[in-house]
Amino acid sequence: MRKVFKKSLHYLPLVLILVATILIGILGISLKNNGVPNIFNRAMFYVKTPSMEPEIMKGDLIFVNLGETEYFPGDIISFRKSDEQNVIITHRIETIGGGLVTTKGDANNFSEDWEKNFSTDLIIGKYIGKSAILGSVYEVMFENSIDVLFILIIAIFLLIGISELKNIINLITEKNKQEQEKEKQKLIEEELEKLRSEKKK
Repeated sequence: MRKVFKKSLHYLPLVLILVATILIGILGISLKNNGVPNIFNRAMFYVKTPSMEPEIMKGDLIFVNLGETEYFPGDIISFRKSDEQNVIITHRIETIGGGLVTTKGDANNFSEDWEKNFSTDLIIGKYIGKSAILGSVYEVMFENSIDVLFILIIAIFLLIGISELKNIINLITEKNKQEQEKEKQKLIEEELEKLRSEKKK
C-alpha cells in the first residue's frame, strides 16, 4: 500500500502540470470567444452593486453554474446586458417564457428597460452560492479582475507541479549517483579479488 502511494506521488507533478495546461487552454479559448473563464463549469463573479441585497451583498464573490439548462421564476441568474454584452449582471428572474426573460434586482423597485424581455441566449448561468470572505480577499488583491484570479489558480498548479518535478529529478539524480557509486565499488572489489587470486598463484 505504501509503495503504491509513493509511486502515485511520482505522477503528481505531471498531473498538476496537465491540469494547469488544460486550465490555460480553457482560459485562452474562453477569452478568445469573449466567454467566461470557468473551472469545471463553475464561474466566479465579484458583485459591484447592492442591487441584490440582502440575498447577495455588494463585495461578495458569487459562484455560478454554467451548465444549468432550466430556469424558473425566482431563480437568480447571471446574464449579459443586451446593449453592453461585456457587462454581466446577476438578478432574479421575474418572468420567463417564449425564449424571453425579465429580471429584477431584489433591492430594486422595478425592472430596468435592459432587463425586460431579453433573450435567454444572454443567460450565462444560475447562481449557486457566495462568499463574503473570498469577496473581501478578491477585492483587496485583484482589483475586480476575475481573470487575474483564474490565472493565479493556474500559476499555483504550475508552481506546485514544477516544485515536485524538481524534487523527483533530484531524487533520480541522487539514486543514479548511488548506483554509480555501487558500480565503482563493485569494480574495485572485482579488481582486488583478481589481485588476491594472482598473489595466491
